[in-house]
Amino acid sequence: MPHGREIFRGDAAELGRLHESRWQWLEQAVGPAVA
Repeated sequence: MPHGREIFRGDAAELGRLHESRWQWLEQAVGPAVA
């Protein structure tokens, strides 16, 4: 699994522009881990 920093760097540009997408990304990244 890539580190959180690597994931953030890869999506920082898109998430920075799309605020709502940031929450969707968090749900996709954390959801499976919590479930």
